[in-house]
Amino acid sequence: MKRLWIAGAILAAVLTVCLLSSRHLACETGILLDRLREVENAYDAGDIPRALDLAEQFREEYDRRTRLLPCFISHNELCSGRETAHILPAVLRQEDRSDFPVEAARCRTQLEHLQQLERPGLQNIL
Repeated sequence: MKRLWIAGAILAAVLTVCLLSSRHLACETGILLDRLREVENAYDAGDIPRALDLAEQFREEYDRRTRLLPCFISHNELCSGRETAHILPAVLRQEDRSDFPVEAARCRTQLEHLQQLERPGLQNIL
């Protein structure tokens, strides 16, 4: 009977860790998507110095918020998003900033993909 209780406790612990990691990932990527939206809004308003400042903050925040995620997610998934987050300030520093909307959309897509990775479903299980 003791083994059954221990197995139940282990199962409960594993489920709790899985749920908490999924919640953590959803919260972190949600915050990053909000910050990216702020950068895009400043760019759309034509306030390039503010957009550049927000893009620098976004890059730093992306690095800080994704520091613990490699424990749960493959490094390949995070590296592509990190590269895009680091490109945004560089694109805004150029004279021709026409690539910014494309890079911002790419970053958003990668963040949304990260958000989907931990959701339970047949696509993630199989």
